Amino acid sequence: MKGLKIAIVSVLLVLAGTVSLYAQSQIVRIDIVGNRKVGKDAILSVIKSEVGKPLDMGMVQEDLKAIYKMGYFKDVQADVKDLPNGKLLTFLVVEKPYVVRIFFKGNKELKREDISAKLAGLKYTILNADKIHKAIQELKAEYADKGFYNAKVDYKVDSLEGNEAAIHFTIDEGKRGYIKKITFEGNKHIKSKKLKKVIHTKTRGWLSWLTGTGKLNREMLKMDVEMIKAAYYDEGFLEVKVDDPIIKISKDGKSIYITFKIKEGPQYKVSSVDVRGDLLKSKKEMMKLVKTKAGAIYSSSVIRSDIMALTDLYSDQGYAYVDVNPITNLDKKDRTVKIVYDISKGEITHFGKINITGNYSTRDNVVRRDLAFAEGELYSGRKLKISRHRLKESRLFEKVDITTHKDPEKKNVVDVDVKVEEGKWGSIGIGAGYSTQENLMLTGSIEHRNLFGRGYDVKLRGDMGSRSQFFRFSFVNPAVRDSIYSFGLDLYHDRYEYDSFTSKTTGGSVRVGRPLPWWGIYGSVRYTLQDVDVYNIDETASVYVKDQRGRRTESKMLFSFIRDRRNSRVDPTRGTRELFSFENGGGPLGGDVYFWKTIGDVSWYHPFIGDTTVMLHGRVGSMDSYGGKKLLITEKFFVGGLKSIRGFEYGYAGPRDENGDAIGAKNEIVMNCELIFPIYKEIGLKGVVFFDAGKGFDSWGDIGEIRTSVGFGVRWLSPMGPLRLEWGYNLNKKNDEKQSVMEFTVGQFF
Repeated sequence: MKGLKIAIVSVLLVLAGTVSLYAQSQIVRIDIVGNRKVGKDAILSVIKSEVGKPLDMGMVQEDLKAIYKMGYFKDVQADVKDLPNGKLLTFLVVEKPYVVRIFFKGNKELKREDISAKLAGLKYTILNADKIHKAIQELKAEYADKGFYNAKVDYKVDSLEGNEAAIHFTIDEGKRGYIKKITFEGNKHIKSKKLKKVIHTKTRGWLSWLTGTGKLNREMLKMDVEMIKAAYYDEGFLEVKVDDPIIKISKDGKSIYITFKIKEGPQYKVSSVDVRGDLLKSKKEMMKLVKTKAGAIYSSSVIRSDIMALTDLYSDQGYAYVDVNPITNLDKKDRTVKIVYDISKGEITHFGKINITGNYSTRDNVVRRDLAFAEGELYSGRKLKISRHRLKESRLFEKVDITTHKDPEKKNVVDVDVKVEEGKWGSIGIGAGYSTQENLMLTGSIEHRNLFGRGYDVKLRGDMGSRSQFFRFSFVNPAVRDSIYSFGLDLYHDRYEYDSFTSKTTGGSVRVGRPLPWWGIYGSVRYTLQDVDVYNIDETASVYVKDQRGRRTESKMLFSFIRDRRNSRVDPTRGTRELFSFENGGGPLGGDVYFWKTIGDVSWYHPFIGDTTVMLHGRVGSMDSYGGKKLLITEKFFVGGLKSIRGFEYGYAGPRDENGDAIGAKNEIVMNCELIFPIYKEIGLKGVVFFDAGKGFDSWGDIGEIRTSVGFGVRWLSPMGPLRLEWGYNLNKKNDEKQSVMEFTVGQFF
């Protein structure tokens, strides 16, 4: 028993010693010394040693690494001291400097505020090399987005008093890089030339400074991949694969090379085509609308055209929610596709409320009067398209968006949201040009196309050349009291120096127009009252010209009928425009000049190859005096020049007197053939080559030799209006004529 007691006491003594030893090795306190800007809690959060746990020097070494890795300290040490009840663990830190100033230099392409924003996170923080390098990478990325792929950013740190610092950044932007070459690999069936036209990314050209082409845009490259796929789908390659483009940048950062790798796969043909479902007409009649034919190569664009044609048929009958679903069945073995257009017509609907938004200055009625539909009418997709076209052609809005949605309170009714984005209606234009006829020409204009938000078009324009001066004020109300009638007023003063005399015309006109209920014709009536003075006649002028001397009052009325089916009045690529006019001066209208004049004018536009357009234009005119009055020379047809037969001086393709001076003609025939092609779509710059033929003559029995010319030019839809610069070459030059004529003008094309 005594031995057992001794054993128990011995065990208790051993346990007491062990507990005492364990208590002495425990961490009872952790101190941080030397930190000023970095909080104690932030440091404690990264270490693993804890109060109440035994001291582990291996763990302390890991803690030192963790604290140093925070990036805020130049030096970190640990100290351990014995306390009566355990261990005191102290981490001694030496903080890096505190950044109070940031300087940078060398930036030209990036604004100071943009760079400051990138570097703002470094200021008023502990100096941290990782953060500095991250900011530098962000700056380089910003430069790369602007095309500077070789930009360099260096830095140095200056120490200040009180453990503070300033960072100095030096930027070397380098040269801007441009896309030098775009390559396609694996394209056997579609030529690289065609694929380059399909994608949006372009190489640098001679007008890149204006168009912005040649710059690398990675988001655009992603779109280009889809555009290439779409081009192949349109050629029947339904299994085509296009890898992400490979981008290589030269060492100097100036040149960018892009490669698209393509796996074309097999080409599919259409084995059969059918329509089914809710058919409005017989299947035979419905199939006439379908352009996709059995045996043809599969084409996604033709299928989209079929869907649109079928949808338009139903939507014009009031079926707003017709669903035309092309069901395709691929046979990979035979490489064929079966196509079935499954049609679900839905229910007949009517237009409900018309909600107009975005017209902050333009009145609602100005928008509504261009809509081809009204509330309560049977739904029509065609009328929606017409309305969108009218609003765009009004030149009042930059963007037009017309959408429909179901009325939650009424069955089979769709409300219409017309969202417009107002454009800039006021413009001031000042420009200069040159032509062989005018030499230096100055032009200026002030216009407001939406005065008082009512759609009134008011314009003041002046042109001054070495031979002519032209000043005009015009006012147009396109819809008087929101009716179908238009009203216009013109006041003008013109002066023109012909070969052997000068004419001065001062006057004004009023006009009224309206759509006529036949074949889309627009009719108008214009009354003009003007004073015409023919003076400054050369002593060597012909007798005919000398007989024109003096002032005359003209009172005349013009009746015109126009049918315009072009897809754009400003830059048409398809459609026709026909004009017929009859003008009478004098007689019951009074005045000193009695004459009649009639003109027929036709223009035809049609797409040719790619984005090119063929334009054919013809004009026939005839006039004469009556009542025993003389025919005023300024009313005659002067054939030759930019608006008739190019390559000839004004009037030189018509009658001339014994001195060789143009004196105008009683009749004219003008024919123009043009091939118009894009140079840079982004800015509306186009090129044109042309062939002109025609003549001015007094008697239809004396037409004689038709005058012809060829030439080329450029056209630009500039902010000032359409600009034309064209050079014409006379194909049958006579002794007293120029071989070629170059002319420039601001105004409408044919």
